[in-house]
Amino acid sequence: MEKELILSVIEQVGEDQKEILDCVGIECYDKLIKRFAGTSIYIAKPNAFEREARNLHLIKDYENGLSNKQLATKYGITMVWVNEMIKKQFNAKHES
Repeated sequence: MEKELILSVIEQVGEDQKEILDCVGIECYDKLIKRFAGTSIYIAKPNAFEREARNLHLIKDYENGLSNKQLATKYGITMVWVNEMIKKQFNAKHES
């Protein structure tokens, strides 16, 4: 889509679309329109990736012999949450 056309359309569609355009630029916005037009998309919170990386490190530490209590202390989470992550990992390994 032409840049001028995109800009004129943006003026008509609202502030949320203007914010997206400001964040990603015209070229990327055009790609988003072509790929996701008319659908709802979920954008993860910034800490979602950090949390996933932490979880991967936790599982690796568990596999290297750290206890659940040590993991909870090291990662600043509850033992209940440690147990849930270990259980989730165990189930994922056995489903594959």
